[in-house]
Amino acid sequence: MKQNLVIVIAICILFGFEASSQSFTLGAPGNIVINNGDTITVAGTTNDFDLFGHLGLTNYSSSVKSVMILKEELSLVPFCDVTFQFGIWMYPPMVYTTPQGFDVAAGATDSSFHTAYTHYGNAGTSYVKYTFFDENNPLDKAWMVFKFEIT
Repeated sequence: MKQNLVIVIAICILFGFEASSQSFTLGAPGNIVINNGDTITVAGTTNDFDLFGHLGLTNYSSSVKSVMILKEELSLVPFCDVTFQFGIWMYPPMVYTTPQGFDVAAGATDSSFHTAYTHYGNAGTSYVKYTFFDENNPLDKAWMVFKFEIT
């Protein structure tokens, strides 16, 4: 009985490590590594039409991952819009979670993500958080914040 308990505990520990391991890393153009919680500032003026942010997502696991994205508008200047694209899909301002995953191959980096901040001439600072997560294991994720500054 004691031996069975030890085996069950060992399996739970191993499964727990696998379930909580991080398969993804984020990067900005120029091979800049982005850690969870990092903020990237994108600055412009009211004369600029849109501001853009680009990211690469690397899948360090040994299997294909179906990646979804959660967009959170932490603080948004009134009357501004935030859109994003991942894979072949472009998402309008009212979409906060992608409706389906986009496959990223094992060991591959996908650089298709970009976000567009449309300010319509309104000055101010907005913060938008993006979380990239495994559709089949939402605890397996990477996230960062874009800070959009319009002067």
